[in-house]
Amino acid sequence: KALARDPDLCSARLGELRDMLTDVVTDVRRFSRNLRPIYLEDLGLLPALEMLAREADTSASLHATFSVDGEPRRLGPDREIAVYRIVQEALNNVSAHANASTVQVKVRFDEEEMCLCVMDDGQGLELPERIGELAEAGHYGLLGMRERAELAGGWLDIRSKPGQGTSIEVHLPLA
Repeated sequence: KALARDPDLCSARLGELRDMLTDVVTDVRRFSRNLRPIYLEDLGLLPALEMLAREADTSASLHATFSVDGEPRRLGPDREIAVYRIVQEALNNVSAHANASTVQVKVRFDEEEMCLCVMDDGQGLELPERIGELAEAGHYGLLGMRERAELAGGWLDIRSKPGQGTSIEVHLPLA
């Protein structure tokens, strides 16, 4: 009915609808890639972590670096996705909350463990004495990182002080 009355208005609205659909398709593709990252499945953990660092580095205000020390080894698929999600959340936190100019993602392999560290030079935060207080303070991401590390058989250490940046370390036994 509207087409017969005002074809120009209908054409404009259809153009807006086309743009909205293009945005939705882009968002759905990004979301589905994030559910099971292709880099992780196809190339393995280290290239996937490097891609996360590169994506964080695309911001004009944040410089991200990635490094690996030691002889890299593959982890099981569940452990690799846990590590990937921890780094993803840590980098999201840096971008969203830290006001940092640099962030480093470092992975170290030794005989007994893999150690992963995400360090930024941002504003830091005051950490509570009990881990449960993180959720009460709205820091579900930090609590989720700790839970993922524990489910993967490791542990997570968060170090931060106001004005001194934040360091997230994950230690996973290789045995």
